[in-house]
Amino acid sequence: MPNAVVNILEECFQHQVGSVGFDCGRSDVAESMCVLAMRDERLRHVPDARLEPAFATNPWVDGRFAGVRLYASAPLRVADGRV
Repeated sequence: MPNAVVNILEECFQHQVGSVGFDCGRSDVAESMCVLAMRDERLRHVPDARLEPAFATNPWVDGRFAGVRLYASAPLRVADGRV
């Protein structure tokens, strides 16, 4: 992949912990694609995020931050139950 990123979410912010092809650093969690994982903890694989209603107007998809197409998430749960 020419562009890829691994993010960690906290209560208010999304942090990039690894990336290739673009760098946004930190962004508001409300603008994150991963915020859906905090609400719905299932594994998620979206081949084209432009076609997914939950993501189509997201700034990571529509070009404001990037042009993400493939999206996959695997939420991690900590010992106290938080995602």
